[in-house]
Amino acid sequence: RMRWRGAAHSPKFGEGQITVVVDPERRVMYTNFQLAELHNKQCLIYPFPKLDRKTNEERLEVIEKRKEHARHWEQDFKQLEAGDMSKAVRLMYLQWSKKTALEFKLGKGGKAITGMQTKRGNRVIKTIEFPEGVGGGPDADFDDDSIFGPPAEGCRPVGSVDYPYALLELQLPHKRSSALNDLLLVLMDMETNPGDWPRLFLLLSALMVPGDVAVMIEDPKPPDLGKLHSIAFEYHAAVMSHGTRHASGGSIWLDLAARSLRLRGEAKQTKVGPLYMDLIAHGGEEAQVFANVNLTVEEEHQCVAYDYPSLPKDLAEEVKRNARQGMRFYAISSLHGDDCEIFEAPIARGRWIHIWVDLESDTPDAVLRSEVHRHGQVIRSTEVFKWQIDADLGSALNPAPSWGCGRDHKSGQLAHLGLHQVHQRSVELQDTLYALRELDREFAVLEVLGLTGDVAIMIQEPEAPALWGLSGVSFQFSFSPPPTELPAGSHRMTGSVAVNHAHGVSVMVARDADSDTTIRVYSDLARVSVLLEEADRKECLTMPFTDHGGDASLPERIPATAKGVFGGVERVNEAHCN
Repeated sequence: RMRWRGAAHSPKFGEGQITVVVDPERRVMYTNFQLAELHNKQCLIYPFPKLDRKTNEERLEVIEKRKEHARHWEQDFKQLEAGDMSKAVRLMYLQWSKKTALEFKLGKGGKAITGMQTKRGNRVIKTIEFPEGVGGGPDADFDDDSIFGPPAEGCRPVGSVDYPYALLELQLPHKRSSALNDLLLVLMDMETNPGDWPRLFLLLSALMVPGDVAVMIEDPKPPDLGKLHSIAFEYHAAVMSHGTRHASGGSIWLDLAARSLRLRGEAKQTKVGPLYMDLIAHGGEEAQVFANVNLTVEEEHQCVAYDYPSLPKDLAEEVKRNARQGMRFYAISSLHGDDCEIFEAPIARGRWIHIWVDLESDTPDAVLRSEVHRHGQVIRSTEVFKWQIDADLGSALNPAPSWGCGRDHKSGQLAHLGLHQVHQRSVELQDTLYALRELDREFAVLEVLGLTGDVAIMIQEPEAPALWGLSGVSFQFSFSPPPTELPAGSHRMTGSVAVNHAHGVSVMVARDADSDTTIRVYSDLARVSVLLEEADRKECLTMPFTDHGGDASLPERIPATAKGVFGGVERVNEAHCN
């Protein structure tokens, strides 16, 4: 069992105190919040956190490694010979994770831990003092319900509270503290594997929790990406587009001061074979875009320069509104064994981006992963490597002379790819180019992080839909002519269409609600019928197909020759469309 209490000052809530009691026997977790600024306190009872192995398998593996470090550390202590102070000094240092170490301070003649520092390299990230030392002793009654029982009177199940403090954006404590989350994971696992976890490791895990109360009471601050002058990183990305998964890797260089971007991508599986693409955008005074493509199998290459594209006014206003909202804290998580804070922010066209910020990196605000969500689904996931800030980008943001970039897009080996309109194949690229040139730096970085992986999409020509191959189709519609073509008294119409190709039957219904008029059209291989229904009358006309000697069957079917030419990507309401 565990009871933990901490206090901190929150600029938003004033003095805050939180008490957490974890009772595996009763399978509940109590949280008691006291916020002085709001003159409020609340004790909630949560069901025991469902920290199953499937969800936390990777994190448990990391904790298992820490446990082995602690076990060897304990064995070294037991084998320590009296008077060997040099080894004792060394044993005051424990490598806790691949980037974090614990350094202990002893008192009372070496019989008590009086302090601990958490370090990353030579940098101290947390210092904890224990004035009375750490320990229990024979007089400590740890079975007293006053310690491990409810931390306040009147604790209520969270489901029965109409207005829990979650409305103040407070979450379950372990959702904000990786140290507390790790300790809960160990307590969960002890239920099925009680002998696997030494008491020393439980104590060390508990010593990692103090200092996290400020994180639990108030949202961590998002990374200040807008203060950066330049960013460079490599990535592996997976993108879902029109039901197809596109995988690609590459690198990005971003000069925020000069408003310039370079995206280098590699896509190994495209319709035109493996390809390498460099897209360079200069958003400054001499704004232009360079698109350079190499097709390795066909040994073809072309570089095209063209004017910097603009964004339609309505879409530009939408992007501006999203840029004003900024990032907010989402949760604490673990990625590849590294502790991370997750932040989220709205970006263009109804999408949200989530970024994982490394808590253990020596590089401030290093991003390890980004995900783009839409309607609750992940449509783009990117693993980020070698994150560098304020790096010297040199000539990386200028096209190489060997590319031979020119403005003649109608000739050249790859003229058919239409590189001068490459941005029209990716709505994300359109948004990113606008943000890079017109909006604040932080939002531009978020849009760039949401762009990775589009290389395979930018270069492929979508195929026209084979509508004639469908056995049948049905849909609803609404229709209004352009204002210049509206006759006097015309109205907006709604209706539906259903077609059965196999039997040659089609039905269309169109209704004008203002005039209370409905038209129904039915056709099959023998006839077409039209029914007109108005408020006070109904008329029907049937026209048989008798042009072929009365034979209702159709002559030999000759498919009409039609070829769809791809014209770009546009948004229709909430949908992205070819």
